[in-house]
Amino acid sequence: MISASRHFPILALDHLEDKGGANELELLRSLLTDPDFAENIDDIVIECGNSRYQAILDRYVAGGQVSEQQVRVVWRKTTQIFGCEADPTWKTLINLVRNGNRTAPAHSLRVLAADPPIDWRAVHTPDQFDAFLSLRDKSAATVIRTQVLAKHRRALVVMGGGHLTKHPPAAADATLTTLLERRSSGSTYVIYAISDASRFSGQVRRTLASWPAPVIASIAGTNVGAESGYAITSADTMRRVGSRWVPVNNAYPGYRVERLVDAMLYLGPTAQLRAVPLSEPTDEPYAAELRRIRGIAVGNAISR
Repeated sequence: MISASRHFPILALDHLEDKGGANELELLRSLLTDPDFAENIDDIVIECGNSRYQAILDRYVAGGQVSEQQVRVVWRKTTQIFGCEADPTWKTLINLVRNGNRTAPAHSLRVLAADPPIDWRAVHTPDQFDAFLSLRDKSAATVIRTQVLAKHRRALVVMGGGHLTKHPPAAADATLTTLLERRSSGSTYVIYAISDASRFSGQVRRTLASWPAPVIASIAGTNVGAESGYAITSADTMRRVGSRWVPVNNAYPGYRVERLVDAMLYLGPTAQLRAVPLSEPTDEPYAAELRRIRGIAVGNAISR
């Protein structure tokens, strides 16, 4: 990661939501507290952050007079209504940067919220919600172009792997990475996190088992890279067919893994992978508001 941060302005890391999420969060914690890494990064771009509230987020991570209660609107009021508040990854990353800025103010980091600027007070129908949901990759690309690349800064992007592949999955127009590469070719280095090796061939599973963990390995020209894109299709990948959402067996037909990502993050065998404990919010009136906005989204897929 340190080496890649010296050569690519955008490092994109696949965020694990279930198995391995706790292991990955430990890795991120060690990276963000490593001076050699932090010196090469200017921004952390987070999937679970409403860009509408960037000013609040900026004041918070800079150590301003903003409480955690005030800043949590950043991850609570996103298009991702089933995971951002429950998953402590996002608030942990934000607080790591805030604490790091206090101890090393000479090179302070910024956290950038990548989600579309949805205003839930003005959203009352599924169509209004879908309009924002469909903008997720475009919103993130705009944030990165204007706040990172245009300012000649470097960023670590933490988002679900489906947003990061160098070719879009079946039935999708583009990913965040393809949008960035259209204007800034060679700007991204994509790291896919392995939480389930069952879709890889037996030979590759044996290769992975021989790796120390955690480890990030470039895969171009390797037996891992030669695997079919089927190997990194999440078991819960869905696509819309008319009004229905159906499972996708292979999101990347015709593509080898090395055409989709640059490196693999191997966190260890499945038995050693730990999930981040999720905790549904119970505080009112937010819990009531969450029930309202989830009701609006009934019948719509909530992209991971």
